[in-house]
Amino acid sequence: MNNNNFLKIFSIIAFVAFMLVSCWATVESLHMSLVWPKPFFWVVAIGLFVISSLGTKLIVDSFNQRIRVDNRGWHLVGGIVLLLIFWVMFSLPTNTHTFFYNAKIRTVVQGDIKRTEYYLQQLSNNSKVEDAIKAAQTNYEEKVWDAFRAFKEEIENSINTGYGPVAKERLADLNAVLGGEPLKLLSGNFSSAIKRQQLIAQYQSMVNEKVEQKKKEIARSMTPQDVVTFKTDADKALKKLKKADEVIADYKSKNKMIPSKILREQIEPIINNGYKVISANRDYVDFLKDAKGQYVDRDVYTEKRAANGEVIEPETKTLRMFNVLSVWQDFFKGKYKGMGFFYWILIAVLVDLAGFIFFDIAFRRTE
Repeated sequence: MNNNNFLKIFSIIAFVAFMLVSCWATVESLHMSLVWPKPFFWVVAIGLFVISSLGTKLIVDSFNQRIRVDNRGWHLVGGIVLLLIFWVMFSLPTNTHTFFYNAKIRTVVQGDIKRTEYYLQQLSNNSKVEDAIKAAQTNYEEKVWDAFRAFKEEIENSINTGYGPVAKERLADLNAVLGGEPLKLLSGNFSSAIKRQQLIAQYQSMVNEKVEQKKKEIARSMTPQDVVTFKTDADKALKKLKKADEVIADYKSKNKMIPSKILREQIEPIINNGYKVISANRDYVDFLKDAKGQYVDRDVYTEKRAANGEVIEPETKTLRMFNVLSVWQDFFKGKYKGMGFFYWILIAVLVDLAGFIFFDIAFRRTE
């Protein structure tokens, strides 16, 4: 008798202990997802955990042949339904979310910052526009100097001295490629190779001047005002991200958990600002691709349009970690591979099952 009383009291205490752990995890998850007052969630979490525990008891009683149970089948079905609704659909997902969040939030935030910095750095360096400008300038220079070499060879020709029809045609070709005010025929002496080289040097000097001037015009024409604007925006966003990274590094050095309030109210808005700058200037960003050539980040960082035309702003990976539904959606899409999500599912299951077992022991029927 004493042993039975001790077991019952111990089981009640153990049930309450595991219930509190489970309810704490549920409350934390719901509070992060909905940002409502925690007391409300505590009432809900405790109530639903008790209902889930009753569900397991109905299942256990339906299989217990030592006691009298009317309608064992309905007890079994009722217990399964209660577990599916209040545990599988509610307690288990929220608890897994809290455990996973606490274990991985720092990793996710730091990764979010680093990847955002990578794309912002492209905008800051203006690499895509610069590459296009350099390509256009190089293409122009190659065409000009190809035309100049043809003209030069004709001038160097000792057999056909002077400005004959071919030389004039080559100069016309050169002027067509150069653009702008055409080069005029220079008076010169073709009597010796040295004299011809001196004349060529004069032409080369004029072509050089025109090429450099044209390269500047190309740079100006290919640098729209929005490039100047987004470079400034990217620089500002990078500076803020650097400070956010320093805050996280400080918590890491002290081996402390970053409070969710600081992450939500201070760090995430900074990352979100970086997302917006990238989204607004996505045409100037080279998004990473996977082995199959598919973009891995373009959909993450760019806005979308719903069927009704509504613009859907990009949502940071950091912000998604606060929402239990978003976390599970990302899990099913395979975005948490290698991050031990299954392990935290197992922990959540074991905590709740322990509570259910002790509840069944504490309130088991003997007749």
